[in-house]
Amino acid sequence: MLLLGGCSDGPSADVIEGRQAAEAALTAGNQAFEAGNFDAALAELSNAVESGFLNADLYSGGAVKLAVVQAAKGDFAAADALLDDLERGAPNMDEVLAARSFVLRKLGKRNEAKAAWVEARRINPAVKEF
Repeated sequence: MLLLGGCSDGPSADVIEGRQAAEAALTAGNQAFEAGNFDAALAELSNAVESGFLNADLYSGGAVKLAVVQAAKGDFAAADALLDDLERGAPNMDEVLAARSFVLRKLGKRNEAKAAWVEARRINPAVKEF
């Protein structure tokens, strides 16, 4: 008798639980970010972004905030790497560029920061600065 695995009508319980946990971590990370608690934001956003369970929109929004937190805490290499990945086609390119501007300002690269901010505003005049 031949049994075939993986034939189901929807995602497995593990996938559903993974998505729920990732979305809960993203929510907690966003709340910590907005409250200025970057230690908690770093932990929660890292868990969410690195989980592999977020859809593209949720991932890119969380990853932008994670990059800002990483830069605020002095981990510029991690922030740059994350933003480099996002610049390859994130749906929220205005926020990616606003975050890039933040990182460049923290590094003292004022002209490059201004150029990134101008491009972010060209894409979306209502984009918020980090």
